[in-house]
Amino acid sequence: MAREIPVSLRNKLGAWNNGNGVGLADWLSLTGTYGLAVGYADLFWPEFYCYGPYILHVDRGFSGLEAWERKLGKNGRAIEAVVNHVHLADLLSPEDDDCTADKLSFLGRIMKEIYEAKLDWQFPDRPCVVKYDEPEPDGDLLDYKITFWQKSWERDFPT
Repeated sequence: MAREIPVSLRNKLGAWNNGNGVGLADWLSLTGTYGLAVGYADLFWPEFYCYGPYILHVDRGFSGLEAWERKLGKNGRAIEAVVNHVHLADLLSPEDDDCTADKLSFLGRIMKEIYEAKLDWQFPDRPCVVKYDEPEPDGDLLDYKITFWQKSWERDFPT
């Protein structure tokens, strides 16, 4: 079953080709760049690494880790969750007025699947929980966020 393209993007695609519209693949071939493709490849197949007992996102992980350890103690679940969290609205240019709830919702659901697949593939012996938060309709766009932590932390720090 094909994914449903967000309404706000469907309208944009429908205006192409003298109003006959184009699909996502055709739109990308007409407007995309290889430089952006490389950036998106990195974004959508993220690098994770082990640092001591933690699994961290390369772009977010190490910065501030010691401060969070001081604040949260030995709660590895909370530490991984806060250090690895990503606000989807912060991923691309803040100048982009095309950031809409339906696009963030689409991206969040896909990124959850990507994180689950990548973490499972890269760390089969350290299963993780991937959590995607989506606000209520008309909620703040910054509330679309994703994070993860290792399941093993849940034994010591259940919700």
